[in-house]
Amino acid sequence: MAKGWYSELPHQSRVALWALFAGWVVDVYDVYIVAFLGLLIAHVYLAPYLGAGAYVQELYAAGSLSATLVARGVGSFIFGPIADSRGRKNPLMATLLGYSVFTLLTAFTVEIVRPFFSGDLLPLAVITTFVAFRVGAGLFLGGEWTVGAPYLSEFLPSEVRARATSLMQAGAPLGQLLAALIPFLLIGVMGNGAFSQFGWKLAFILGALPALLAVYVRFSLPESPAWQNAKKRKQKFSVGLKPMFRRLWLTSACSFACTPWLPPMGPTWGNFTVRLLYRSSDFT
Repeated sequence: MAKGWYSELPHQSRVALWALFAGWVVDVYDVYIVAFLGLLIAHVYLAPYLGAGAYVQELYAAGSLSATLVARGVGSFIFGPIADSRGRKNPLMATLLGYSVFTLLTAFTVEIVRPFFSGDLLPLAVITTFVAFRVGAGLFLGGEWTVGAPYLSEFLPSEVRARATSLMQAGAPLGQLLAALIPFLLIGVMGNGAFSQFGWKLAFILGALPALLAVYVRFSLPESPAWQNAKKRKQKFSVGLKPMFRRLWLTSACSFACTPWLPPMGPTWGNFTVRLLYRSSDFT
C-alpha cells in the first residue's frame, strides 16, 4: 500500500477516518474558542456577576480555560478504561454527545441559571454553573481522543496506520483555524456590537455539531473488530487503579501548572510540580 494507500482502504476504514477527523476538529475548536473568546465572555456576558474589575474578569477567563484543560486530562483516564471494558463505539458516541451538550449549555449559562436563583445567590450560581459546564465539556473532550484514536487504528491495516492517524491528527490545526476564523466572519456579518451581545453564542452553538456526528457513528460504523475479536477470545482488559490514579494526578497537576493562572510563575512552578510528582509516584 505504499502508493495510493487511501484508495485501497476498506470503506469502513474511510468512514471511520473522516468521522474521527471531524470529531477531532471540533474537539480542538471547542478548546480554542474558549481561549479566544473567554475574555469577551467574561467582560460582556458575565461582568454583572463577576464585578467590574478587569483583573477579576481576566482571572475568570483564564480559570475557565484552565478548568477545561484539567478536565480533559481527567476525562482521558475515565474513558480509556471504559473503552477497554465496554467497547469503543458506545463510549465514543457518549463523548461526542457529551461535549456537544455541554458546549451548547455554555452559551446559555445565564439564561439557564436566572430562573432558579436571585439576589446574592445569582452571581455565585452563574459563575459556578459556567465553570461546571466547562468541566463537563472538558471531560468528554478528553474522552473523545482517548477512545477515538484506538478505535480508528483498529480499523486500519498496520502498514498505513501511522499515515492515517496522522491525517486524523491534522484536524487539530484545522480546529484552531476555525476557532479563529468563525468569530472573525461573524463579526464581519453582524458587527462588533451584536457579536459581543449574542453573536458569540453562535460560535459555541456550532460546537454542538458533533451530536450529529454521534448519530452518524451510531448508524454507519460497527464496533471495533479488534475489540470484538478480543472479546470472543474471552480476553479480559484489566485496569490497574493505583497506577491510573497516579497518572491522573500527574496529568491534572501538569495541566493546571501550564495554564495561564499565574503567568510570571507558571513555567517555574510547573517544572517543579512535574518533578515533585514524578519522584513521588513511581511513574513508568
